[in-house]
Amino acid sequence: MAMAMTAVLPAFAGGFVTNTNQSAAFLRMPAQEAGISVDAAYFQPASIAFLEDGFHFGFNWQVASQTRQSTTEYAPFAYGAKNGGQASKLFEGKAFAPVIPSFDLAYTNDRWFVSDHFGVTGGGGKAEYADGLGSFESQIAGLSALLNTYPIPGAPFMYDVDMFMNGTQYTFANQITGGFKVLDNLSLSAGVRMSYVKAAYEAEIKNITVNGTPAGAFLTAIGQSAMAPMVADKRLDCQQSGIGFAPVVSVDFKTDKLNFAVKYEFRTKIRLENSTKENTSGLAQFDDKVVTGADIPSLLAAGIGYSPVDKLHLYASFHLFGDMDAASYNSATGQNDKQEYLEGNTTEYLAGIEYDICDRVVLSCGAQKTIYKTGPDHKYLNDMSFSTDATSVGAGVKFLVSDNIDLNLGYFQSFYDHVEKTTPSTPALKEDFYRTSKAFAAGISFRF
Repeated sequence: MAMAMTAVLPAFAGGFVTNTNQSAAFLRMPAQEAGISVDAAYFQPASIAFLEDGFHFGFNWQVASQTRQSTTEYAPFAYGAKNGGQASKLFEGKAFAPVIPSFDLAYTNDRWFVSDHFGVTGGGGKAEYADGLGSFESQIAGLSALLNTYPIPGAPFMYDVDMFMNGTQYTFANQITGGFKVLDNLSLSAGVRMSYVKAAYEAEIKNITVNGTPAGAFLTAIGQSAMAPMVADKRLDCQQSGIGFAPVVSVDFKTDKLNFAVKYEFRTKIRLENSTKENTSGLAQFDDKVVTGADIPSLLAAGIGYSPVDKLHLYASFHLFGDMDAASYNSATGQNDKQEYLEGNTTEYLAGIEYDICDRVVLSCGAQKTIYKTGPDHKYLNDMSFSTDATSVGAGVKFLVSDNIDLNLGYFQSFYDHVEKTTPSTPALKEDFYRTSKAFAAGISFRF
């Protein structure tokens, strides 16, 4: 009964395991790499050099929700007592994060500057699959199909099962950087990010029946008692945690109308250690004290900002995630080599526009295109952990409440592509993956 519980909560915006939506400013205009504000403590630390001398503080609060839908087509599902004879079934997971906070702090003094960012840079919510997943139910359905080939009375043999899965993951990160304005229009920055990953998984498969009879008793009655342990109740209650460090370097070049910036985040090596209360799934990877790989990929981010006139500001950014070099545990091989299934690294293209409608109000909008390289067979994806290509849009407003206080409001929504995957088996198992995602944020920043 293969409970392949290798799920992580996908990021709300960004790569496979990285959240780039770290502020309300991002939601209203996602191409933030060339922006100059206290939010640069995360997006582009070298840009801090071009803030006014003094202290700068920012706080952001986000509310985000996702659904993840996998439609599984598998002929034996027709033997499900609750499936109405249908061979196709929709499994849906819902994730809701009511509070995703982030904090930014910066201090500039002539040519020197320091900054700090704290936020949830991965995960951020609880995914609930109240009716389990196709990868769970297909195991029981396959058993029922096998029983229907036996020359015994009582056919057709219909199965029933109760199952659920909950998964939670947070990556809390604190990034400290410092830098120097080498020239009046050129600054350099370097620092380190500490990431702490905390995950929890709870799943259960129970009450498996065949034609209303407990499956274990049914198998024993037909002389297949050796198979009875396969249909015993399965349960998993496991928590994982790990910590890692990575350097972050950046450079920013600014003129009156143009700003160009580049940032590189090195790969963060993460090894998650289990703290398991119960594991009757039969999967040793979830045994207590077992360690598995869950690296955070490197990120190369570049951005350009240009103001053709005083009131109009144009932005463009590019992201390249080093997914292929980030070790990730693979339940199929028992090694940290899942990344080898990828065809290439994730890329993102972002653009945005801001317009000052008056001295105190700035309107903005933008878009982001995310492209994942999971290959033609999509072997990297499964129904518990998948990301598909997406086009995202954001819009919002910034209010200059006073000379020292800004208020940002933003809304961001992603529109995902459907991805179809076929797993070779007899009969064939086909899956269609789809997601929805939306977020709202408010942020306030102070200067003193």
